[in-house]
Amino acid sequence: DIHKINVPVLSQWIEQKIESILGFEDEIVASTAINLFLEDSHHHGSGGGGGGGSTTAGGNCNDPRRAQLDLVGFLQEEPAAKFAEELWTLMVDAESQENGIPRKLLEAKKRELQAQKEQEERQRKEQQQRQQQQEHR
Repeated sequence: DIHKINVPVLSQWIEQKIESILGFEDEIVASTAINLFLEDSHHHGSGGGGGGGSTTAGGNCNDPRRAQLDLVGFLQEEPAAKFAEELWTLMVDAESQENGIPRKLLEAKKRELQAQKEQEERQRKEQQQRQQQQEHR
């Protein structure tokens, strides 16, 4: 059920993943991927204007294979397959989470925040040591 998924969080993951696959930021490919996998959640049957006919009424989000095939032209076959598989796994996990965010992404964010906190603590200690050394001169 796409409505249980935290779309902004997964959209951000998609953008970052596409950038890492391509080696550069590409808003067109990222937004294409977001629309292919998450379309139903933010268009709610708005019609979407001539989108190439790759989606049916009600969205394409229940057909990851079709979405993956639509991405092959942008990402090549193997990266598109890995991307689609990883995204689908995240989407399935997100459905079962109360906040709609996959556990893997929550854990990664916790690790990132912890590392940032540790880095800030190291910098603070180094600053204190420098100040103490200057005071003793």
